[in-house]
Parts: sequence; structure tokens; C-alpha cells
Amino acid sequence: MKHTSSAVFRWFAPILLLVLALPAMGQGQTEWERYYVVELAGQRAGWMHGKQTRTEDTIVSDVEMRFEIRRGETGVKIRMQSSFVESLDHKPIRMESTQELAAFPITTKVTFGPESMEVTTTNANSSTTQTMPLPEGEWLTPGGADEYVRRRIEAKADKIVVRSLDPLAGVKPVITTYEGFSDETIEVFGREVQAIRATLTTSESAGLKTVEYLDEKGHMLRSTTNLGGIEMTLLAADKSLALSRLEAPELMQSTFVEPKGVIRKPREVEHAVYLLTVPDGKLEDLPTLPAQQPTRIDDRTIRLTVTMGENSPKEEKPGPEYLESSSMLDITDPVVIELAKKAQPNQDVPPSVAAEAMRRFVYDHIEEKGLGVGMGSASEVARSCSGDCSEHATLLAALLRVQGIPSRTVSGLVYVNNFEGAKEIFGYHMWTQAWVELDGQPQWVDYDATLGPYGRFDATHIALSVSAMQDNESNNSMIALVPLLGRLQIEIESNK
Repeated sequence: MKHTSSAVFRWFAPILLLVLALPAMGQGQTEWERYYVVELAGQRAGWMHGKQTRTEDTIVSDVEMRFEIRRGETGVKIRMQSSFVESLDHKPIRMESTQELAAFPITTKVTFGPESMEVTTTNANSSTTQTMPLPEGEWLTPGGADEYVRRRIEAKADKIVVRSLDPLAGVKPVITTYEGFSDETIEVFGREVQAIRATLTTSESAGLKTVEYLDEKGHMLRSTTNLGGIEMTLLAADKSLALSRLEAPELMQSTFVEPKGVIRKPREVEHAVYLLTVPDGKLEDLPTLPAQQPTRIDDRTIRLTVTMGENSPKEEKPGPEYLESSSMLDITDPVVIELAKKAQPNQDVPPSVAAEAMRRFVYDHIEEKGLGVGMGSASEVARSCSGDCSEHATLLAALLRVQGIPSRTVSGLVYVNNFEGAKEIFGYHMWTQAWVELDGQPQWVDYDATLGPYGRFDATHIALSVSAMQDNESNNSMIALVPLLGRLQIEIESNK
């Protein structure tokens, strides 16, 4: 069995970039430039470079970030890069972003017009272009946001709220709030400097707070974000230190949840009751699903009943987003289409039977079941035949949509007796749901392609969030997991 916590790493991209939307590299006069060391769990994990450049008629803002983490003994390298071009009066012209979480990078290019924008996404060997309306409401370009924050800091504002567009966060503006300002002395480049301390929150990562130290122009000197049980720190550094060799931190085992109680044969469990608790704060609501019924005990505690096949509540028919193509689920890719035909050659079988056939097909198709892929798209997995739980989930979701079956992915936890040296633990996991008829009732039905011959699902799966895997939306669903890392406690009350 290859149960992994790879879904956890999907949220690193938006979190890291939302800490600070840095402007950067282009041809012309350099406005400013800075390198940062990226630390995760107290260890250097990579670097970030930002630079803002002014030409005769544009402001160019670029960011590049590279970091590496380990899951057990397997290393995962991640690269993110973005560029935003705006006019001198801060009107958007174009932006581009690249996220390389697996072998094939996903690149998005946006060209802004007076009333709409053209968005082109390239993934593996396929490319899609669509025309979309401009983001609603007022928002700032990176250069405009940079200037606005600087002016508000100079004015000694008690609170700064800025709504801006960050290429790596997608085409939806992000609201960043700065508050709790104070003057402090910190160490930068081995010397003490005066800094402005502020607490940041963003609309994309509700519940997470970042403590940030800024210079007099509003540029970051240091920031720290507590990602549940994992602390992320960005430190201003010189180029040689930022780019120097490092020993990648291991981040998977620290996310395992050791429950109170043991499940002897987890793949055979059809009914289970769990008590989920966090030590402080509030445990956010868990999704109510046909197989999962949460009952809140108090702010910190939820009792969760997971049952296979007995609960069939009436649900609204899913919207069109569960059949649409996206960069992660490119159902126009000819290789994905061909696999869907192979997986379900008989068009006369019921959708539930077709979904099970595709689940088993995905298990067999992914021959190399390893931890070395950060988050592979369906197009990549279709070609590479490698990956772990997230790759199984995305490929199955894509094959289902090709056959006209609405699908979505689920991020949560699953119980395993042994994994990567750990015993009797819950590990973060991802699987698929298909909208099919079960027991005479159309509903979302769980299909875990990593289980192969062990069956489509079992009651040791705990769902924390669901995603239609639309562009940018899948990142946001992962952020819901972040406050639980290293904090979630599980008691197994019963199972059978």
C-alpha cells in the first residue's frame, strides 16, 4: 500500500507567495532587489529572489522561489516563478506564472484588455485559452500595492488593507491586512537594524497569521508563519547565502497523527466513530458527506461517524465545474482521453460500475508508486505512470470527467498500520469522489484508487475538504488543512 501525505504539499505554493507578493526582474533601472532564505521547521529549505525594475514605460515585477523538502528519504523539488508587467500609472498589461510541483511545469499567461483578459494555461503537451472578465471591484497591481503600502507606512497608519493581484495566486485578487504595528530592532545580515513589526492575514489563508518585519519602504526583512505544526520563516540574506547548498528538511513524518486506539484491519472497516480535537482555538467545521456525518461537541471537538453505504441523503446535482477541464484535470488531453476509453470500454454499464473500473485501471496504470512527485497533473500522470495518492486522485477524477461523470477530489486522512517506519497512524491523503447512483440515490461516492484490489473505500478515511480542482481553487482547499498540521488529535471510539 502506498498511502502518503503528498496532498499536504499542495498548499505550500499559495502560502509561500501570500506571505509577501514580491516584485522583481526585468530590463531597465532596478528599483530594488533582495534575496531571502526560506526555512521550514527550523531548517533551510530553499530561497526566494525578488526584484522590481522600471523601464521607459513599464514596471516589471518578478519573483523566483526554489525549495526542496523530503518525505521520508525521498526528496521533492519545487520551483515557482512569476512576472507582472504594468504601466507606470499601475495599469495591468500582462502577467505570467510557472509552478513546477512535478516533472511538467504548469504555466499560466494572462493578457489584460480594457474589459476582459485572455488566460492561457499550458500543461504537459496541451494548452488552453479562454477569455474571462476582469477581476471584480478595485484591486492593485504588484507595483501599485508596493507603493500604496509604503505610503500608508509613512503615514503611520494603524491598519493597512490592500487588495492586489499576485500571478502565483491566480486571477482572483488577494486581500492582505497589516495591523498591530510596532517599532523593533532585529538582526539582518549580521547587524542590528530598525524594523517595523506587523501582523499579516490574507483572504486566501484565513486563520493563519504571519509576523512580518518591514523596512521603512515596506519591504520585508523577515517573516514567520506558523503552518500548524510547521513554522515557515523567510529571512533577508545575501545572494551567496541564499543560494548555498542545504540539507532538505523532512516534513512528512511530523504530520502523522498518532491516534488514541488501534484499528486492526483498516481496509475492512465499514463503520467507525472518531473524536477529533485541537488543543486550542477552534476546530473548523468538517464537510458533511454521504459517508461522513460530523457532530460538533464544542469549539475544539467534533465527533465524526464514517459509514459505508448506509447514509444516502438527498444532495443537489453538482454544477458544471465538476465536469470542466482545468490545468490539473485537462480532459481535452488526447492521452487522457485515450486512457479513459481503455479504462471503461463498455459504454452500456452504469456510471457506478464505470467508476469502479476506472479506479482499478488507475491503480494498475500508476506502476511506480513513490513519493518523489509534489503534485502531478492528470496529463503528467497519464504519461509518467508514477505518483502517490494525489496523482491517483487527479488521474481518476480526469478519467471520470472524460466519460461525463462529475468528479472532485477529497483531502483528508487515512489510517494505516505501517508506513515509512511509522505504525498505527493517520496520514494526510487524497482520493476521488464521483457523482453516481448508490443504493438508488444519486450522490457523491468515494473511490480511492490507491487501494487497488482492497476495495474502493473504507471507513478509516476522514475528509477535511473537497475540491472541484478548478484552476486556483484546488490550492485554496488545501489551505484548510494547514491549521491542523501537528495539532489534530484523534481518538478512535469504535470501528467494525
